[in-house]
Parts: sequence; C-alpha cells; structure tokens
Amino acid sequence: HSIDFFKQEHVLNACFNQKATSIMGHARAATHGTVNQANAQPMRENSIIGTHNGVVRKFTPDKKEEDEYSDSRKLFQAIDNLPIETVLKSLYHNDSYALAFYDLEYNTLNFVRNDKRPLHIVKVGDDTLFWASEEWVLVYALMKHGLEYEDLKIVPPEYLLSISLLDGEPEVTKLKLSTTFSYEGSQSSYTSYPRTYDANILKPGADDVEVEASRKVVGEAVASHAEMQEFMNQTRKD
Repeated sequence: HSIDFFKQEHVLNACFNQKATSIMGHARAATHGTVNQANAQPMRENSIIGTHNGVVRKFTPDKKEEDEYSDSRKLFQAIDNLPIETVLKSLYHNDSYALAFYDLEYNTLNFVRNDKRPLHIVKVGDDTLFWASEEWVLVYALMKHGLEYEDLKIVPPEYLLSISLLDGEPEVTKLKLSTTFSYEGSQSSYTSYPRTYDANILKPGADDVEVEASRKVVGEAVASHAEMQEFMNQTRKD
C-alpha cells in the first residue's frame, strides 16, 4: 500500500534527505510479462525511468523473455537507444500508451500519449506539478487536501511535454507521427470516469453550487472506485 511504502525509513530518506525533485508511482493491471518485481513500474532502462499506461503489441516479449521483460520495459529500452519520435512512429496503429518518464541524461520530466490513453496534469502553486491518467483522481486528491490549483489539462496526443528539473522550464514539441497513426475522434477511444463535469470549476472563485455539483460527481467516482477495489480484493481471496 502506498501509505505503508512511504512510512519506510529508506523511502523517507530518499524523498527528503536526498531532496528528491519528483516522485513517481504506478498501479496497473498486468498485460505482457510475468508479474514480478522486474516488470513492476516505474522501471529503469539506463537513463530512462518511467511508467507506461497501455499496451504496446509491437514490443510483446517472447515467452522466454517474460520473466525479465514486459512490453513496457522493451518500449523504454527503445526510447533509451533511439529518438522518441522514431520509436513512437514505429508502433502499430492499435498500440496504446500514456508515458511519464524521467530522463537522467537531460534531467527532464517528460509526458507523451496517443489518443488511446488519457494523461492529465495540473499545476499547484508556482513550482509543483501533479499528474495522473484520470482527471477525477487529481481533483479528488486536491480536494481532499484543500489544495488550490490551476490549469488542469489533458496532455494533447502527438505532443511531447518535457520539463527541465534544473530550471523548471517546459518545452512542448509536436511529434510527426501522423504517417503511422490516426487520431480521428481522439476523445472517444478510452473511458475516463467520470467526464461529466468541468474540473476547473473547483478553482478559487467557483460558487457554492458549482463546488457542490463537482463534489457530488467526484464522490460518486470515489464510491465506485471503492466498490471496484473491494471486488478485486474478494476475487484475489477467492
């Protein structure tokens, strides 16, 4: 559990004594590769430390590779060795990805996705950025801790958002991937629950009616998530 993880002394030392600039975690359903620590995320391939939401059939590991590799690890291995545009352009049209990765060589935090997976980012204060796949997860976390925020956005497909951890300057690059991918109907190929409200109405200045409406929707999403988690726990026990 994430709370138990952060209570561990070596984790606390890494986060605070070593003055970590970013913390990245990922919970996902297993797809390709054996379920083990080697295939857990975040994962590191030389200068790349990252998380991948999606399935990349282009890099499906062979049976003999499954204990050490998943499609995600092979994807990050390729990104470490080749320009990211070259790697993403080579993927199959039905491959899906939302990537968040740290590049040790350039000291940058990077985000990129295609139209088959969501990826949301939000700014809190002058120098803090949170990100998650689902919009409601970010809104719920911010509401729970009373944090004011601005510019909650979905990362647009085909764009690489790269943020320098030295000076905090963002760089947005449009990738030339259209020869391989079709991005028609980019918001219809995944389900983001719920998407029935504008998260930005929770910004400072929203009136009571708007705030209550969003709290209700987010509360329903949290309840639904709790029910799903209970079902998964029971299934695991069975």
